[in-house]
Amino acid sequence: MVVFATYIPFSEINENKPSTIEEFHKAIAAFPRTRMLHICSAMNALLRSEDQPVNIAAHDSLVRNLFDDATAASLLQPREEVRYVFHRQQILFIAKTVILYCADDDQTIAPAQFKELGKVFLMAGDHLGTPPKKPEAIPDKFAYFASTLLPVQEASGFHRFDYKMARSFMMLHHSAPQLRDRRPRYWDIPALFEQTCGLPLLTFQSLLFGALTKFVKFDPKAYMDDPRSYGLDRGWFRSTNVRPELIETFLDCVSNTPELFKGSFEKADWGASDFTPFRDRPLFKDGDYYFLIDFAFLAEKFETGPFWTVHNTLKTNAEKIDLHSFWGEVFERYSNDVLKTASDKAVNAVQDSPDFEDESKGQLCDAAVVCGTSAVFIEMKGATFTSRAKYGSDYHRLMAEVDAKLVQEPDGVAKAVYQLKRAVELAFDPSAPEKVKGLDLRLVDTVYALVVTRDDIGSVFAMNGYLQVKFSAAMNDTDASVRVTPLFCMNAEDFERLCAYLGDTALADLLHAHYRACRERGDYLMTSYFATDGNKILKRLGLRQAKVSLGAWSRLAEIAVQHLGLKTEP
Repeated sequence: MVVFATYIPFSEINENKPSTIEEFHKAIAAFPRTRMLHICSAMNALLRSEDQPVNIAAHDSLVRNLFDDATAASLLQPREEVRYVFHRQQILFIAKTVILYCADDDQTIAPAQFKELGKVFLMAGDHLGTPPKKPEAIPDKFAYFASTLLPVQEASGFHRFDYKMARSFMMLHHSAPQLRDRRPRYWDIPALFEQTCGLPLLTFQSLLFGALTKFVKFDPKAYMDDPRSYGLDRGWFRSTNVRPELIETFLDCVSNTPELFKGSFEKADWGASDFTPFRDRPLFKDGDYYFLIDFAFLAEKFETGPFWTVHNTLKTNAEKIDLHSFWGEVFERYSNDVLKTASDKAVNAVQDSPDFEDESKGQLCDAAVVCGTSAVFIEMKGATFTSRAKYGSDYHRLMAEVDAKLVQEPDGVAKAVYQLKRAVELAFDPSAPEKVKGLDLRLVDTVYALVVTRDDIGSVFAMNGYLQVKFSAAMNDTDASVRVTPLFCMNAEDFERLCAYLGDTALADLLHAHYRACRERGDYLMTSYFATDGNKILKRLGLRQAKVSLGAWSRLAEIAVQHLGLKTEP
């Protein structure tokens, strides 16, 4: 389950006074830019942990090295609550601020200065975002919490990079080709990517996989002897069969110099936690070596690299809209394949993209699952959300964008929430229910509504609650012959993990167990599925691995090794 922690503020070591932004900028400007980037790279690597928010032993060691002895002892004093001095969001913000406010020179960091570094990092926490005054209206409260906690969840490693890599690989190489007959256009992303970059997509992804193996482990001793030990150079790919010019192209696609990063941040910066330039180029170049800014950002390039490379070449808004629509259809195809592969028909009868018998009524929903006398209607959404909405500390903007992409467009076009409302109204009209091709709903007495988002926003704290409020309001005037549950919402990762249970457990029962756990906590669907304590099914069956993701990951590794011409160990 999720660990909830408190980030220690600067005021705790500064007579209860927080720092001003001017004090923070002045303090950080005393350090050389590139050397500070190396420190941020090393700290981020040191703190990374597979099963905890941070590596505790490394964290405590950093506290002892970056504060004077008395301050370090005070900060590390045992408390009932979990508290961190250093964390990923803070380190990324420091790296961003260093790029914007520090100068590059040959200056070294004196030993005494290292004892001041801890204070600078704590000062950064004072400026990670100032949320507006908490609103009173119920929907606004949910949007406020989601807007405030979204960047925190993203930066806390709440979502796993390996799931994203496996999903992106399957969407591009398995799901997308199933849509070749799409009209008006099939977007051949691998071909368009190669046309734009001069680099075959599979070569890009294989080199990316190879780069990740360089950064997966951090050796502090080797780093202290030579920081280049945690750097990547062209020699790392010497044993592959990839031509040198393609390796050069790859490195250009995933890296920037500090000065180019500065230009990118100055061009567009929507808040302290907007790290878009780092997401776009997760390595920084220093001499002949490339150093890691963030491991998860590099892994995310499996998806963001191909999609946004193609997107950014398009000249018309109509083309961009159609590409986003296509990517949403690819996600729907992928999600349906995951759902069907995982489900036992005797427990979960899945019908993907079911249509009404009356063709003029169109599609019921993206997927329907019949579980005895219950049915789950699912909408699968591949929408992307802007950096400004996610990181701008403006919950009104986030609310407007979520409404337009997951509830209902301003012109009345139905999105997920209203699409599910329509599905219930038509399929369970008390006087004249519409029949659905290949789906017998006559025994159904309860309908569960579920929204699955490709973007991690679907599992952000309070987002489910926000969409449920919208769904409840939409259903007020609906007359249906069945009981309709509150709406459930989750991101693709939680959906993949949930599918691991569908071979022996009804999806409706899994959703009901989550609802009961939330009700017992009194949080009204505030927390995401696997972050909620008290789920009796999860407690009984335990946490399971998503087989589809494990299989895709193994296939990705195998293909990358083969494509690079590497020898596998016997």
